[in-house]
Amino acid sequence: DDLLRFKVTPNKLSRNYETMEITFADMTDTGAELSIKWETTRVDFRIETEVDEIVMAQIQELVIDTQTENPGLLYSAANYYYTNKKDMSQAYAWISKSVESDKKYWTVHLKAKIEATLGLKTEATASAKESMALAKEAGNPDYIALNERLIKSLK
Repeated sequence: DDLLRFKVTPNKLSRNYETMEITFADMTDTGAELSIKWETTRVDFRIETEVDEIVMAQIQELVIDTQTENPGLLYSAANYYYTNKKDMSQAYAWISKSVESDKKYWTVHLKAKIEATLGLKTEATASAKESMALAKEAGNPDYIALNERLIKSLK
């Protein structure tokens, strides 16, 4: 009972793999390269998913249609829009609302990055400084460094 069947071109390997080896490489938000090696044969193929359609439907249902006030959902939606270069004005509205109700160093940092993308350098610098202060208070050196780099890039 095959669930899926497709054709690939196998490659010969110079070394012998006694145990079957399955690896994933070139991982992205939408897929990965799968490699199967066994004995002297290697097969490679790409697996892709329709992530954007699924995530956008979830954002529509959980954020837009319900007009949520949940800061976690607002952050996630804003982060997805920012990461995938979607509507930055909408991402900014969501992250601003998230920060307003539940300020965290990572949410303020995302706000700074979105402000930078929108060309709001003064606001981005202020948000990055605020995020850095919150990260220092929380003892997170990674976010301190991220904010320092962001501020430097804005000069």
